[in-house]
Amino acid sequence: MAEHYRENVVGGKTAPWASALSRNESKAQLKKLKSKLNSKSHKLFQQVFFGSSEYPLWTGYSIGYQIIKEFMKRSPNVTWKEIMALDPKKILRQSKIMNT
Repeated sequence: MAEHYRENVVGGKTAPWASALSRNESKAQLKKLKSKLNSKSHKLFQQVFFGSSEYPLWTGYSIGYQIIKEFMKRSPNVTWKEIMALDPKKILRQSKIMNT
């Protein structure tokens, strides 16, 4: 979300961590993580965001970037204030990234 906000306000190129994986790669990794989305595991967090033998570097950032991108495409009139107040699960559902 922060990367989209920065792009919207300041402009510029997408940060490398947000674009480390393509849309399709992000979707594939999200599908792989689907059963773990409610995990509170610090180890899993470290692996997903900072890379491991199972997850490429910056996977979590790229997935998040793609979720927000899809959400914003489907909800172009939602303000940043409204987005910030939304439940992340609702953003994920409304992004429909897991359905496309």
